Amino acid sequence: MKTNSNNNGRISILEAVVWAQEHHNQVMYLADTSENLNDYIEKLEKYGFDKEQARAITDIHSREFTIHNRVETKKELQELLDKQL
Repeated sequence: MKTNSNNNGRISILEAVVWAQEHHNQVMYLADTSENLNDYIEKLEKYGFDKEQARAITDIHSREFTIHNRVETKKELQELLDKQL
């Protein structure tokens, strides 16, 4: 069983992924205008993401932007948040 600390880390990542899914045009613009991966991560950090969250966003595959995967990501996030109550 995961510890609460691991759940908090997963929640943090899922929140970043949900944001990226909901703002995919911004994410693609940041990727398109970045010189390299480090530049891309730095730009995401300016949006308030920590390095781990920014890395998770840069690692997203295009399939994560499908409706099904957006629903599944939000569902997993909600389940973890409900467990914290």
